[in-house]
Formats: sequence, structure tokens, C-alpha cells
Amino acid sequence: MAAILELLFAPGAVTLPGGVRVRRRADRLVVERFAVWRASAGREELPATLRVPGEVRLPRLNVALRAELVEPPDSSELVAEPRRASGPQQAVLDWDQVVPPLVVRTWRPGDRMRPLGMTGSKKVQDIFVDAKVPKDRRASVPIVADQRGILWVVGLRVDARAAVRPETRRVLVLRATMGTPGGEDFSGAPDSATSPGDDLSA
Repeated sequence: MAAILELLFAPGAVTLPGGVRVRRRADRLVVERFAVWRASAGREELPATLRVPGEVRLPRLNVALRAELVEPPDSSELVAEPRRASGPQQAVLDWDQVVPPLVVRTWRPGDRMRPLGMTGSKKVQDIFVDAKVPKDRRASVPIVADQRGILWVVGLRVDARAAVRPETRRVLVLRATMGTPGGEDFSGAPDSATSPGDDLSA
């Protein structure tokens, strides 16, 4: 108990009997099953191909990613209001700007993208820092990429290259379903790092 109380004053983690781990994240103490935490750090199954349409389940990242292609006229509503259809766990993209096949992977040193709403490119590592993603969670953030580069850092940023625009006809909808307890996001903040009204998603 004393070791857990120490987490109130300094970052760290405590492993308890029965496969339970307590760690400090920002101003909260998070209790999680040890098996889930260990699985989230694995990389053996990555990169994984994400078919369109299709779904890929990644137990080691505690996430399932689904891709759906929306054709006209059904895509017209998404094109008219892409921000309403976007959020931390969903991104909408211009399918004709995407170069398949899609892959799901994690962050690699040197990764860069051109986040929607920003000028120029930015290191993914800096995006993690800006979003206050703890260092021990960065290797567990899923990234969806095509053959030209990163499309979506799940929960954080969409690349401007494939953003939906007025002339978009076919829309790629990507959805992430988190398997972590409580469906928590990847940032260190209590609330999600993005919202449908932010410039962080297409």
C-alpha cells in the first residue's frame, strides 16, 4: 500500500499479486491487468495489412481497426461535413488520394507526417509530446499508413494529403475500437486528445 501511495507524488508503476498493475498517468492512478499491459507493448504481429473493406484485430495493441469505402451518393454527407464524421476513434479520408494497400503499424524513429490544419510536416514524436502521450504508451499507438506514408495516427492526427475536400467522391472511413479498460484514449490527459470539431481529423 505504501508503494501505491508514493505514486501520488512521483511517476512510476507498482505490480501487485494476481496480475494487477497500478501506474500514475498525469493526475490519475490507473489500475490495469498486467496481461493487458504486456500485450499492448508487443510488436510481433506488425505491420498488419488492413483490407478495404475489412477489419484487422490487434490484441497486442488492444485495438481493432475497420476500413469501409463509401461511394456516391452515400458519401455526399461525409464530404459536406467531414468534421462531424471525425473524432478520436474515426477518420474520414479521400479514397482517391490513398495508395493501397493499407498497413497498421506503430511509431518508428524518424516518422513524419503533414497534420491536417498545419503547414509543413512534423515528427510523430513531436505530435506525441504535444498530445502528452506518456513515453511508455507511444509504442502502443496504432498508425495507419498507405504506400506513400502515414494517413492517421489513431486518436491524434490525420495527414493532410488524404483529407476530404469538396471535390472528394469516394470516402474511406477508418474506425478504431479500443480494447483497453474503459475505452481510454492514448493521451495522458483525462479527456480525449481530439474532438469532432478539432483540426486533428479529416
